[in-house]
Amino acid sequence: MKTVTIATLGCKVNQFESESLMASIEEKGYRLVPFGAKADITIINTCTVTHRADFQSRQLIRKAQRANPESLIVVTGCYAQVDPERLGGIEGVSYVIGNVEKDGISEILDRLEANALPKLQVSDIQRKTVFSDRPLSSFHSHTRAFLKIQDGCDAACSYCIVPRARGPSRSMDPAKVLHQLQVLKMKGYREVVLTGIHIGAYGYDLSPATSLEKLLEQAETLDTPERIRLSSLEPLEISDSLIHLLSGSSKICPHLHIPIQSGDDETLRRMNRPYDSSFVAELLTELHRRIQDIALGVDVIVGFPGETEERFEKTFRLIESLPISYLHVFPFSKRRGTPAAQFPDQVKEIEIKKRALLLRDLGQRKRKAFYYRFVNRELPVLIEDRRDEETKRWRGLSRNYIPVFLQDDVREEDIPRWVNQEWPVVVTEVRESGVEGRVAEGLQEREGIHFYRFSETEDDALEIGPQRVALLKELEDRLGYGFKDISLFHKAMTHKSFAHQACPQQAELSAKRSNEVLEFLGDAVLGLAVSHLLLERFPDAQEGILSKKRSHLVQQSSLALFAGQLQLERGLLLGKGELLTGGRQKASILANAYEAVIGAIYMDSGFEKAMEVVRRHLGDYLVAESAPPLALDYKSLLQEFTQKTYGISPKYHVIKESGPDHEKLFCASVMIGGEVRGTGWGRNKKSAEQNAAKNALESSQPAEAFPGGMDQEGCQ
Repeated sequence: MKTVTIATLGCKVNQFESESLMASIEEKGYRLVPFGAKADITIINTCTVTHRADFQSRQLIRKAQRANPESLIVVTGCYAQVDPERLGGIEGVSYVIGNVEKDGISEILDRLEANALPKLQVSDIQRKTVFSDRPLSSFHSHTRAFLKIQDGCDAACSYCIVPRARGPSRSMDPAKVLHQLQVLKMKGYREVVLTGIHIGAYGYDLSPATSLEKLLEQAETLDTPERIRLSSLEPLEISDSLIHLLSGSSKICPHLHIPIQSGDDETLRRMNRPYDSSFVAELLTELHRRIQDIALGVDVIVGFPGETEERFEKTFRLIESLPISYLHVFPFSKRRGTPAAQFPDQVKEIEIKKRALLLRDLGQRKRKAFYYRFVNRELPVLIEDRRDEETKRWRGLSRNYIPVFLQDDVREEDIPRWVNQEWPVVVTEVRESGVEGRVAEGLQEREGIHFYRFSETEDDALEIGPQRVALLKELEDRLGYGFKDISLFHKAMTHKSFAHQACPQQAELSAKRSNEVLEFLGDAVLGLAVSHLLLERFPDAQEGILSKKRSHLVQQSSLALFAGQLQLERGLLLGKGELLTGGRQKASILANAYEAVIGAIYMDSGFEKAMEVVRRHLGDYLVAESAPPLALDYKSLLQEFTQKTYGISPKYHVIKESGPDHEKLFCASVMIGGEVRGTGWGRNKKSAEQNAAKNALESSQPAEAFPGGMDQEGCQ
């Protein structure tokens, strides 16, 4: 039996089409094998939304050729549609097949093998006006099903190549959509994701015309899966009546992903996006207000031509102010044939990278703040049909798109009744990639299933257990350095509060096991490494300038930023007191951990290796004129902490102004539960509030840090 392997890049539409292709290939009598295994035919379904996607597609083609030099390599998908000649010129590529022809690949496999067809088979997709629907009722390795209901796009965003790759908008007949939903329900799927290139335009091309809203109203009344999830929706396509439908639905998941792309009006105009930032703010605020517990994800492009620092700041502040649950950040990528590729004022690559890092950091904090809202609350969670590879725990997804790692396990014979079922789960804690939770009390014997808790691991002690090692190995990948002695990394991540808690009567032993000595060493190594790198980069600079640059790079907020980008807080072992007071978000603890890690690398491999790692982390910041901007947003961190700890939000007040109008200083206080917890000065009200939040988070900061000191009211 001939074998076929398929690799897929890109969006959920591509994933659906690959699944459809797999089903039709199996019907033809071919056997599917995993990608990388020996196969007679290799099919690669490509993406072209960014330059990065193009690169990954070419990389995958070459990987396939190395793994299977005798295999027939067929390249299809969006990259194949827009640039078939380039793909056809890659060594080992047998055929390039466009998106129009993609659905028929299974019908011509025998002719492809016989070399009886032209190498390039790509027709004009702009002439394709009818939706290609191929029924699909099973998905390889998926608990959830995908259903493609629309293809193509009629919009003309100035940066986007997708209309060239996908053609005009076209929709599946609503009767067929509803029938497919019912079939998927009969096949046992409890959640279906409705997907398309532009699903908000669903039905506009049909005769008679219809809409996504009407389709959902019908799906609500029929015997369809109990969870229906929508993929991306454009801002202007979320009407008041659609919000009303979602708010009262028992089936449509409270989760929307909205490509806002920018928070600056001039940038939106140049992108040819038909709305402004105030519309985005009102829409997301209204969705948050009217749909209980909704998850709101957004797409943002950074570095669009003409995006100045001020325009980026508007985007950052808009996203910061809105009830957004997570971000997908896309560095601007010039796509051939799009208007934006020819725009003047292209932003430098180094600046695009910086802005992307800042937004991703904000997005991570937004995501965690959203997760913290559900601690000690019950969520309906659909259990997936396989364990998480890293933790070996069962994994599930809430209706509002929160990944949940179960603290419960079941006997082998109970697994069929456990997976692919929706269970009420109480969230117990937040982790980097989701939350942990346990099945609600009183349900442990439902349907005769006996639950038991995963045993406590060695991660809670000073010894290094297998789960601890797995986590440290994952952090090593982010760090860009593999320890020869993993215990050094473990020690660098052990705060003194945890060591003392584990050895309460053994001060000398707890000191040896904490990261304090490594932090002391790392401080010296880091200072020397940064000095060396600055001299290397600026050989003719004066001592005063070099000292200032070094001071900027090794200050606490900068080191805390580097620690956050590496996600070191995931590996930090903290005592209960520090955990309860938001220790994982404290700049001082994060900065100290980063220094300890550099000290550990020095102990493990010497100065040259430590400097190499520092060079990689500091990267673009070595040439910056000041410290990394927006390194930590203390107001967001304080908001996250107070919500988690007290279930309330902090309140800010400007309590004092001083100085002449042209050099005015403001003093702000922050109150939590009616009590002043911090104060701060700044040259404007926003910076004063940031400093007040910082003071509240880091109670160890001395009063002398504030101009004129502090009195009982916070400012003199």
